[in-house]
Amino acid sequence: MCTGPTLVAYEAVHPHFLRMLEYWRSKAGRRPLPRRGDIDPFELKFCIADLLMFDVVDRQTDYLCSVCGTEAGTVIGRDLTGKRLSETGTETGHLDRVILAEAVWSRAPVHAKYVLSTSFVSQSWECLALPMSDDSGAVKKILVVFYPLTARQGKFAAVT
Repeated sequence: MCTGPTLVAYEAVHPHFLRMLEYWRSKAGRRPLPRRGDIDPFELKFCIADLLMFDVVDRQTDYLCSVCGTEAGTVIGRDLTGKRLSETGTETGHLDRVILAEAVWSRAPVHAKYVLSTSFVSQSWECLALPMSDDSGAVKKILVVFYPLTARQGKFAAVT
């Protein structure tokens, strides 16, 4: 059973989320959204392993993962690079599509928390989805910072 997602715009509390949101806003400048070309991976060293990037495909009904950071892939349980969320066949894939659709529709950052509970494990995640536009202003990519809400060795848990 999966609960959530709880979608809340602009309420990210994890320090990396706040830093990422500030970075995203600075790259947008006077535009509503930054473009993909405005984002420099070298400036994201503080959270690069926790990043995912999705291309918006199929008339905004699906999302293709173009980048899956190593830590994000470990938490998810596989590398999503080159995979569509509709192909993941998981309940979290459906929830991720809901979160990304909200970022496309609202054209604004979306903060979400959700829990996946099975008979074997219960895990909770927090993510911040940041839409990016092309030159026409259409949302074509979404940058996602993704953290489990449980502590990882060498890292701290997100504040809930």
